[in-house]
Amino acid sequence: HVRQKTPEQRLFNLLRTDRNYVTREDWKEHLAVLLDTHPGLDFLKGTPEFQDRYLECVVERIYYVNNRSENYKMTLSEIQRSNLCQVLKIVDVEPDINKVMDYFSYEHFYVLYCKFWELDSDHDFLLDRDDVVKLSNYALTYRIVDRVFSGACRTLTSQVPERLGYQDFIWLLLSEEDKTSETAIRFWFRAIDLDADGYITP
Repeated sequence: HVRQKTPEQRLFNLLRTDRNYVTREDWKEHLAVLLDTHPGLDFLKGTPEFQDRYLECVVERIYYVNNRSENYKMTLSEIQRSNLCQVLKIVDVEPDINKVMDYFSYEHFYVLYCKFWELDSDHDFLLDRDDVVKLSNYALTYRIVDRVFSGACRTLTSQVPERLGYQDFIWLLLSEEDKTSETAIRFWFRAIDLDADGYITP
């Protein structure tokens, strides 16, 4: 029956285990093969830490764009609405990973990671308010930063009170870089919707 399934259905069934959704760990497990085999990523084989950070960034970008419920449980319908199958086909034939702008560009990851590293002055892989307020030459006000740290924009994943982790920073930076994306609009709307009633009032 595999031939009768669409590419999106086959991808969904390949990734998921016994659940009716795909987790970050499912993606990481399968994309780890990409790190081992893609010629454009050969240079990463000697730096396992960068391999891990790159892989995390790719997975977060996939969920940022396609997981509209923002619960890290990617459904079949979300994969069907996405461009993931098309992008994965390009990754399979394109030796220069930086030409794959959606999700996989190493250059985009490197810029993002360097920004995180520069802000993380004590290199504990966690950011506090004073770190984050420096982002983009102090483009964010303390009030907005407070909203981000409160979890109003999205539930934080760092599991450390009053700290943003690497995954949290990816969502923040992607929302800051392109405020016109659907995810960014939801992110910043929640930042200014102080009473969380779904409306912006004066």
